[in-house]
Amino acid sequence: MEKGEEAKLVQLFDAELRSIMEIWSEEFADRQCGGYLTCRNRDFSLYDDKKGAWGQARHIFTYSAMAEYSPAEKDRWLSLAKTGIDFVFGKMMADGFRINYLTDREGNRLEGPISVFSDAFAILGLAKYISVSGDRSYETLLDDMFRTYSDNIRNPEFKDIAPNAYSRGILHHALFMISVNVACEVAGAIGLVKARDLLEYALDTVLSRMKDQEYGCILEKKKSNGDRIDSQDALFLNVGHVFESMWFAIDAARLLGRKELIPEIISISENTFRLGTDDGLIVFSRLLDHNDKSRYSTWKYEIAFDGNDKVSWSYAEAMVLFLYLYKITKDEQWEIRFRDHLDYVEKHFIDRKYGDWFHALNNDGSVKVDMKGSTVKDAYHIPRAYMKMISILKEESL
Repeated sequence: MEKGEEAKLVQLFDAELRSIMEIWSEEFADRQCGGYLTCRNRDFSLYDDKKGAWGQARHIFTYSAMAEYSPAEKDRWLSLAKTGIDFVFGKMMADGFRINYLTDREGNRLEGPISVFSDAFAILGLAKYISVSGDRSYETLLDDMFRTYSDNIRNPEFKDIAPNAYSRGILHHALFMISVNVACEVAGAIGLVKARDLLEYALDTVLSRMKDQEYGCILEKKKSNGDRIDSQDALFLNVGHVFESMWFAIDAARLLGRKELIPEIISISENTFRLGTDDGLIVFSRLLDHNDKSRYSTWKYEIAFDGNDKVSWSYAEAMVLFLYLYKITKDEQWEIRFRDHLDYVEKHFIDRKYGDWFHALNNDGSVKVDMKGSTVKDAYHIPRAYMKMISILKEESL
């Protein structure tokens, strides 16, 4: 890829990022009750005013990341991030440095701390806010929350792992992949010394215990000793999850100075691409023992996805990984894969009428789910992907 081509991609991604974030800006801040109103139809009209910890906290992250990305608008984006910080840490906190999963508009609890991912996203958002704003007044809170989170992730008896169902002796890939990302962000806010233990533990779990030796890719569930689970979905492959996990792993390997892990990450990525695509484009999920496309219902806003559906966040994360691997390896195969998926996104995912991306497509490219936001879907995966791809393109050497 020539420098001129890279510059054109930066320009394209910058324009699309800013277009999305102009939509997801001041209008979404709830100036009456605090936080954000994220439940939006295709045209961004509001259909519900409940507030989920995932959506609230992930917006803190995105707005803080935009303040870092666009220094000329730093105050604007940090002000929006602070709106979420005040709500999440003022009204959604539960005992023991946990976060309630769901509240009404005013912040009254509807569901308690049932999901450790609520804690993870709150930590992500707060860490990014601290690192970008320089506001150290939240550092003690972040430290306490991260220590609690680290203990819970390591505790085999910890059960608040929704949307996953707890079962003794079973590991869930999602818990450890998000922990890699959380630890990297915490390291940027309060130092690698405090984040290292969890980062190394989660990274090792992803790359070793969660890897299936026969297929060479990451499974969503394994026994704690690394064996396959005894279930009909023992070989369930969530394609987008693995690709997201692998670029988190690259970030972690670079942060830790462990570049010897990169070949393993490349191998897992290659195997996942081989197993998780149709006609060169990624599918949502497969059951590897029969190579069947599975059915999967997303949690809380029950959407039944077929395995060959195309889901927006999966494509965003895949593009990040493919570009990352191309820049690292200079292997043109990764550039081809990146461009194939970028072309598909430009043709099918972007909503040219109302903006942002459609949430999910059928395998033929027709729109399956057109809503733009819920209590768990928000301006997170796609803006983050654009910012990460721009960062990768601008790096001189990887």
